[in-house]
Amino acid sequence: EEVCLEVLNVIASGNGEQAGKARILLETFNKQINSSTVQEFGK
Repeated sequence: EEVCLEVLNVIASGNGEQAGKARILLETFNKQINSSTVQEFGK
């Protein structure tokens, strides 16, 4: 998971279509991982 996030961050830091897609994936992941359901599960 950590390596995947690192790679997505590197791709997202660039320009072009792939960078845009990587930014969308990161945003979606962040929303899901910070959701109340996931946070409650982690307790």
